[in-house]
Amino acid sequence: MELELTRNTDPTRNGFWWTKERFYLLSKKPKPHVIRMGKLRVVWYSPVRFWFCSATWGDRSVGNDNGQFHSWQAYFGWGKIDATRCFMLWQGQLGGTDEQRERHKYYVATRTLAEMFAFRRRWVQQNIDSEEAWSNMGGI
Repeated sequence: MELELTRNTDPTRNGFWWTKERFYLLSKKPKPHVIRMGKLRVVWYSPVRFWFCSATWGDRSVGNDNGQFHSWQAYFGWGKIDATRCFMLWQGQLGGTDEQRERHKYYVATRTLAEMFAFRRRWVQQNIDSEEAWSNMGGI
């Protein structure tokens, strides 16, 4: 069965060059490397070229008692892992050979321009979103 990494992608999103989804297989599990300096955290992954920086702050004493904090996040890189597509590959939903579908042998990475650079502010759960993982690159 032929491997179709773009199966079930959004045709509207793929209509623009800056949002066109481009995928490729990575044969090594991305490993996070972390530097923490107070509320600033810098994470980079090898063997892909993906950097993630975040600065998190919060004050639960002003009515935010659910453990959430504001976080400014910036990421950039070539090779962000698409965890949803990895699980689809391993479950056989993207086709491919038995070797390609073997769990944790290959990972699906994206070269989508819109996914390569981001700057945003969001709420994070400090006890949940602070772990570095290949399955949440740039989302932490």
